[in-house]
Amino acid sequence: AVANNQQETFAKKPNIVLILADDVGTGDLPFFWPDDKSKSKVQMPHLKELASKGVTFQDAHSSPKCGPSRYSLLSGNYAHRGTRQYGTYNFDQESSQFRKYQVSIAEALRRKANYTTWAAGKWHLGAYIQPHGLISNATDPKEKRSRMISEPGHNWSLPILFGPKYLGFDHSYISMGGVGGPP
Repeated sequence: AVANNQQETFAKKPNIVLILADDVGTGDLPFFWPDDKSKSKVQMPHLKELASKGVTFQDAHSSPKCGPSRYSLLSGNYAHRGTRQYGTYNFDQESSQFRKYQVSIAEALRRKANYTTWAAGKWHLGAYIQPHGLISNATDPKEKRSRMISEPGHNWSLPILFGPKYLGFDHSYISMGGVGGPP
């Protein structure tokens, strides 16, 4: 009987998919196009269908940088309320962009509504690689980051600290950088 009640409860809860895409405006998304632009060279039927079944926002405010925008979306706060006003990007800081008392939307959904949460894509909210943070003999920051995966001092069997789990995500598949940098 308990299993049936749980299934009924889960069936009533909507799925929530939050998508944050860098450098995208409403003119780039087909569900915001006027009818005369529907003959565009790039058709996005799956994205259009997803938007037609959900909620879309046209009046959103973001930062000119991706890290603070991610923090604002997940925390509901202005970027300057985080640990670093201009964002936290790499896996070499001993904290995330979130302050200790702040709760992410993922944590709130998990705790208050029993959701299972998942994060995927570019992280850019700070993290710390165990056991000693981002280490490398390289002095150039780009070279140091490019050795992140292969650095023998990093223990990838341990979770990164201050990463997705810290902010309430049950599962994650993230990268430190975007398409312009190493994974």
